[in-house]
Amino acid sequence: MNADSRAIRRAGYAALAAIGGATLAVQLFGWLSSTDGTVAGVARTLVGFLSFFTNLTNLVVFIASVRLAWRFDGWFARPRVATALAVYVTVLCAVYELMLRRLWHPQGLSLVVETILHYIVPIGWIMLWLIWIPKGSLRWRDAAPWLIAPVLYGVWIGVLGLLFGGSPYGFLNVGTLGGVRVAMHIGGLVVMFWSVGLAFVAIDATLGRRAKRI
Repeated sequence: MNADSRAIRRAGYAALAAIGGATLAVQLFGWLSSTDGTVAGVARTLVGFLSFFTNLTNLVVFIASVRLAWRFDGWFARPRVATALAVYVTVLCAVYELMLRRLWHPQGLSLVVETILHYIVPIGWIMLWLIWIPKGSLRWRDAAPWLIAPVLYGVWIGVLGLLFGGSPYGFLNVGTLGGVRVAMHIGGLVVMFWSVGLAFVAIDATLGRRAKRI
């Protein structure tokens, strides 16, 4: 890869990091501004903020983008890791569009924040994955380990719901729906994550074969 290509790649990841990081900062500032200023209040706010899959996923994408803009190597440059993140942001975008977007109607700055976190950052990461992550090394079995993070997140939300009540997402609210229904919803999401993962493996294989013919 020549110097110009490396510069373009670096700029792409830097831009995604800047957009995502700034948006997360605005989001977090809005959350913190509503606290009572005590340590306990700030701690509860941070736990609540990190209870949203959107915020967690965008935070990881921000960290990964910063790392890859600095040096394109290490853990986040591995195809399996980068693809796992692509799977997560795809499901994030899909669930928001299909299940959550119609539940509320943000305006002004909130609309900008929601659009960036649910659409711009996910699409940006997928585009960078398509362009810069090496293709052809993934296997069908790789889709299984990518389910670990979503399952752990479901357990995390379930525990929080049992301890404190409520849930960042209504369809995962143990207190309202009960453990059985929430477990069914989590199971459905796991199938969705697995299916999207298999789709990315198929895309990787197709692009890998095409690259070998060039």
